[in-house]
Amino acid sequence: MNGDNNTEKEKTPIDNALQTKCPSCSGTMQYSPESGTLKCIYCGHEQELDMTPVSLTGQSLDECAAQCASKLNEGINTTTVTEIKCQQCGATTTVAENITSARCAFCGSNLVLTDAHERRAWKPEYMLPFSIGKKAGREAYKEWLKGKWYAPNELRKNAADTKAFQGVYMPYWAYDAETETQYKGKQGQRATRVKRVNGKEETESYTEWRNVEGEVNVDFENLLVPASDTLPAGILNKLVRWDLENCVNYREEFLSGFETELYTKDFVQAAEIAKQKMDIEIDQEIKKDIGGSDQRIDWRDTDYGDIMFKHLLLPIWISSYTYQGKIYQFVVNGRTGEVEGNYPLSKIKVAISIIIAIIIAGILVYYMMK
Repeated sequence: MNGDNNTEKEKTPIDNALQTKCPSCSGTMQYSPESGTLKCIYCGHEQELDMTPVSLTGQSLDECAAQCASKLNEGINTTTVTEIKCQQCGATTTVAENITSARCAFCGSNLVLTDAHERRAWKPEYMLPFSIGKKAGREAYKEWLKGKWYAPNELRKNAADTKAFQGVYMPYWAYDAETETQYKGKQGQRATRVKRVNGKEETESYTEWRNVEGEVNVDFENLLVPASDTLPAGILNKLVRWDLENCVNYREEFLSGFETELYTKDFVQAAEIAKQKMDIEIDQEIKKDIGGSDQRIDWRDTDYGDIMFKHLLLPIWISSYTYQGKIYQFVVNGRTGEVEGNYPLSKIKVAISIIIAIIIAGILVYYMMK
């Protein structure tokens, strides 16, 4: 009986994810990360999908920004989606038609379906399909939790809850740029000298500065910027191991059985964040070019050239846990199994650790005093 019940649970389709009908039994087909096919959850019929990697080709930021409004109105490279915004955490995700209930993948709260509405949005161009399934993703999550002794025990129970572990395609913008930067600054060379103080010789360190100027050229390819702020930046910025060379063309079939978050930052807004990330690397290159033991950048002017961009979907397994009124989120890279997240501290476990430390310290002091 228990085995049958578990099988039925695995066959339950994800209500608020895109669904595809099986040509064999008219049941629900969902994308299977393990086989890389569309698979019917009832009869097992499989349908092959094109997994051929493609070269990522960008569009001109300046040209698209100038034509943004007209392209959206005319429906060029756009799609109409039904979206819903979570009233608890603010996540904006797609929902399928005719669903009766849905939970937010980011915080676990129930979604108010009457809030769903249609929206015209830019269609993603490329994506990385899931290659890590739910079972493997949960196991990676559980393994990650093993090293978190101070986490509450309830958190491990949460890891076993399949409903609290959902696959979501996250939106990203990827930018290419060939930058040219003129700069002026100072190069410092550290040295030592001997001086006499109160009749005694002392060695002191000092830095000799000289003015410098120059030019650096830094190229960027597929610089990723998250297109939403639902997940904390501290988590998303750590998820950097993406095999973008295996991206495929966007196809809705890969979304079957998964949710998709919609972008809340368009490509123009995200480009400013991309430039800030570029500036960090450009400054590092300037300091290398200045040389010496110390460097100062007094002025710089960067020409970013014709920035190119692409719209991507990347796969993430998400789990959330509410502890003492605060939501903690954990994510698993849907390609590598890499886990990132933050977690609460159990006050009881912290107190136990402090008591044990005090006892050990007391014992040590006792034997030292003998």
